[in-house]
Amino acid sequence: MKKAHQAGTRIIMLTGDGPITGKSVAVKIVLVSDQARVVTGDELDNMSDDDLREAVKGEVLFARVAPEQKYRIVKANQANGEIVASTGDGVNDAPALQQADIGIAMGATEPMSPRKRPT
Repeated sequence: MKKAHQAGTRIIMLTGDGPITGKSVAVKIVLVSDQARVVTGDELDNMSDDDLREAVKGEVLFARVAPEQKYRIVKANQANGEIVASTGDGVNDAPALQQADIGIAMGATEPMSPRKRPT
């Protein structure tokens, strides 16, 4: 995270976890400071697009977000002139991955041993 911050990369965490868990993890990995704002999916539903565009400019993380909300957060960053990369590991991440300038689909896979590889 330190190298990403030094390079000028801003990382915004979007998680399905609750706000306390999300912030605890984000602080531990030095993604945000303890002063970061946490916006829940319920709060996000009540935000105007302009309010969301302002929120994503600050030190913020989003908790308990749904797929359509991830998509909306990507769009808000793009509306602010940001180039957005988005990662995700499930089909629910597809809308945000597709909207992002760079979409990175991830998934846990078991490496194949040399004996299991097809010949």
